[in-house]
Amino acid sequence: MERLALLVATLCYLFGFGHTLFVLGSGRFHPGRFNVLAVALGAAAQGWYLSMRGAAEHSCPIGNLSETLVFLSWSVGESYARERWGERLASFDALLRRDPFNATVGGACTGLGVGPRSVHAVLGIAKAYTTRVGEGPFPSELHGAEGDTLRTRGHEFGAVTGRPRRCGWFDAVQVRHAVRVNGLDAVVITKLDVLDGLSSVPVCVGYRIGDDVCEEFPADLRRLQRCTPVVESMPGWSAATAGVKDFSSLPAEARAYVERLENLIGVPVLLISTGAGRDDTVIRNAPLAAAWLGPALGRD
Repeated sequence: MERLALLVATLCYLFGFGHTLFVLGSGRFHPGRFNVLAVALGAAAQGWYLSMRGAAEHSCPIGNLSETLVFLSWSVGESYARERWGERLASFDALLRRDPFNATVGGACTGLGVGPRSVHAVLGIAKAYTTRVGEGPFPSELHGAEGDTLRTRGHEFGAVTGRPRRCGWFDAVQVRHAVRVNGLDAVVITKLDVLDGLSSVPVCVGYRIGDDVCEEFPADLRRLQRCTPVVESMPGWSAATAGVKDFSSLPAEARAYVERLENLIGVPVLLISTGAGRDDTVIRNAPLAAAWLGPALGRD
């Protein structure tokens, strides 16, 4: 796996920026490969260069560019809140999964240039169900009316392309894997309100591979492609959770669902999103949430 990056700081040295664009556009960074990409980038490179010149003239002379490593180190010292999308991104990490991205907390430290001791707490984010964009194994995927219901209620369409997202039930195997890989201390569950009105809410608690049942994420892609979900059905709820801000005010079945997810993934649920509004949030542990996310939530 090779990468060639265009750094923002390169804008201050337009010759170097133009040279990098030329190398990328000519395909010289990997001779004999990515020819289609090279042609496309080569055709676009001149337009990019001209537009970036305008950005450089605005940013560089007045010192709008800063050294991000210094800024991040200061931010860590000031206890700014940081969060990672653990469940989704852990399955996209270059080393731990099949896709070429650094998307775990360890990869974030490497990419941001901060040491692991700077990360005092790790908070994962997962939906109350599972979604995915693009190809790849998705054991808990729903292909019929149930998937369409989740997609419509959750507005699961690409923000730019409008492309429908693939939807399925909550995958406790994948989230538990993300908890382990990222060292998550707690998770946020979003879009609980999307499940309102369902008579039952299934959860993927394991994978079936032939005659075998596994409760851990397979290391081999071919085994993952053969997986079918082992489902545990939880009672649904008819009362609305949308806009609820207190855990005790949620329907009993919704509270039982959240508590079962906690049991399955092995870490507590710190926050629950019950709507699109900023304040549509249930806080399970107010002191811990304030310590971690005070600036992010706008609350002391």
